[in-house]
Order: sequence, then C-alpha cells, then structure tokens
Amino acid sequence: VGCWTPKKSAPPSTVIRVSRVSCSPLARHSTPCAGAGGFHGAGKLVDIHSVVEKPTVAYAKEMLGIPNMPEDEVLTMFGLYILNPSIFQCLEERITRNVRDAGEFAFTPALDRLRKDEGVLGFVIEGQRYDIGDPASYLETLNSTVTEEMAVRARSAKPVV
Repeated sequence: VGCWTPKKSAPPSTVIRVSRVSCSPLARHSTPCAGAGGFHGAGKLVDIHSVVEKPTVAYAKEMLGIPNMPEDEVLTMFGLYILNPSIFQCLEERITRNVRDAGEFAFTPALDRLRKDEGVLGFVIEGQRYDIGDPASYLETLNSTVTEEMAVRARSAKPVV
C-alpha cells in the first residue's frame, strides 16, 4: 500500500496520463500531482500524491508543487487511464454510501481513494492537449485543429507550375 518506489518489486497497476500546465487555467481541470519522490527514470513517470478536482491557484501553488518543476506549473490529468479493476470497488462504496460531490457520484474522489490504497503512477505526455469539457473549450479546440490542419496542408502542397 502507498506509492511505488523503484525499490518495490512492482509498480501500481493504475497509471494516469498527466501533462504540465501553468497554474492559471486550473479552475477548469482535475489536477493530480507528483509526490515527494518526484520524477523517476527519464522524467516520464511520477508518483501521484493527491488527486484534486479543480483546485484554486493558491491551493495548487501551496499544496501541489512538484520537485524540479517551475513553481507555477502543475500536472493535470486528461482522461487517459490504465485502471486497476478495484476502481469499481471504490466507486461502488461511494454509491452504496450515497457519497456525492456537487450532486454527482464523482470519479476523482474514487481515483484518490485508489491512490491511497494502492498507489497511482502518472505518465507525463508532452505536446498539445485539447479540452472539450465545455462549449467554449470545444469551439477553441475545433478552431485550433482546423487551423493546424490547414497549415499542414499548405506546407505539404506542391506548387502548381
């Protein structure tokens, strides 16, 4: 039980995708954060020490700091998971006890429970990410991807002679 360290025989079987982001857009995202052990190996794996739904910027800066990362950055998760099946027991417990967050049976607290019981690793993925969790973000994503696609086509187009 607890977070995996390289000295333990096997890592946790739950892995979540995380990305580095600045603290400014935090109100829209769920934010898991690396534990005190920080990054492992080539800097792609991190021990997750907490999973917090939509933290304030002040909370993130104070409680979700990560060793060897700029203090205005945190790791956020965006929907790619390799989950141990025991996540369903965590969810079932919340449903049976009628434990809700903002009126919903929320996934984030169940994931945090799994983290406490078994440990969770984060896999850091670099590159562009797209948020489609609300209409404004969805429209921004559509505009961005269309613009990127048009730029790629323009670069690969052969001139007409």
